[in-house]
Amino acid sequence: MKARRIIRDIVANPSIRVLLVDDHFLMRQELRELLKSYADITVVAEAGNGLEAVDSVQVWEPDIVVIDVNMPIMDGLEATSIIKRQYPATIIIGLSLEVCPEMQTAMMKAGAFNLLSKESACRELYAEIMKAML
Repeated sequence: MKARRIIRDIVANPSIRVLLVDDHFLMRQELRELLKSYADITVVAEAGNGLEAVDSVQVWEPDIVVIDVNMPIMDGLEATSIIKRQYPATIIIGLSLEVCPEMQTAMMKAGAFNLLSKESACRELYAEIMKAML
């Protein structure tokens, strides 16, 4: 009986699964706390670089990846390109300290849904996720 209720709750209240990727722990923490306040969002995992992001997408199967563009080991552009090739249904929202037209174009070409500035991410991220899920 309990299993049926859990399945019914999952179907009735599907949660958007999010992977946060940033090499700065405090930025991930801030975004995690922000998204935790929304009942329809679940942060399923975090990663500190693009290589970890690619591996995490395979393990956690998120609906949305929120990824920093500038990271060590593998940057967000390369990781976005790989993730979109391997998991085309995964939606990617990029983050950057500086959002210029060239960076916006590069992220879109890699397969991102959009690129937000880190400065505005706390104000705009939830709305951007909802827009991407439509």
